[in-house]
Amino acid sequence: MKVLVFSIGPDRYALRLGAIVRVLPVLALKQVPLAPAFVAGLMDLQGEPVPVIDLSLLAG
Repeated sequence: MKVLVFSIGPDRYALRLGAIVRVLPVLALKQVPLAPAFVAGLMDLQGEPVPVIDLSLLAG
């Protein structure tokens, strides 16, 4: 089984490659007023706003 390994703080995680649709670079984010702290902002993906979530804030 092939996996993508990534870190959040000192912890390491893995996702099966079959579960990943694509990996994108983070471009400029548009801030979202009154959004929860874990919402880093919105990025434009082919003309559609997509929320970017800061997993380190969700993981604690």
